[in-house]
Amino acid sequence: FCSTLGQYPAFFAVFSREFAEQTIREDSMPDTREMERFYPPGRMGYPWSKMGAEIVLRRARELGLPLFIYRLPNTYVAWDTGYTNKGDYACSLTISSVQEAMFPVGAATAPFSPVDTICRMLVEVSL
Repeated sequence: FCSTLGQYPAFFAVFSREFAEQTIREDSMPDTREMERFYPPGRMGYPWSKMGAEIVLRRARELGLPLFIYRLPNTYVAWDTGYTNKGDYACSLTISSVQEAMFPVGAATAPFSPVDTICRMLVEVSL
């Protein structure tokens, strides 16, 4: 199952300020109080849906279903084809930044992981 590191406010905040000492381990689960503060359930359902799916899948794994949960970083442009989701805010920001030759002051770094590269890696480790 492909989940996301984005369900962790610390990852979303690039481990800055109050998250500077936090770590995310393979068996970590997000702190729901932090999530409520940063991702109000009525306004941001995506991280909550990923956490809910992980809870169900962890239980299925306990009952014997062989599965792994991969929490992916931000994935963007396909390296092989150049395809990107222009509707994604981060892609739009990146395209605008390239066109304007500047990145917003104070913006977090942009860890871009080509989606096709990540897919190949997941297939390799899963075989």
